[in-house]
Amino acid sequence: MFIYIFLFFRILRFYFLLLKNGAWLVFVFLALFLLMINEFNEREKP
Repeated sequence: MFIYIFLFFRILRFYFLLLKNGAWLVFVFLALFLLMINEFNEREKP
């Protein structure tokens, strides 16, 4: 049982490290996505 908890925390720590390093990537993708939506809305206007 203890081994499972240990593995869980290992995976959790790895995930948080990944999140910390990949946070700027997510931010960049979000910014690009918002820009695309804005561009699309501008194009849809008559």
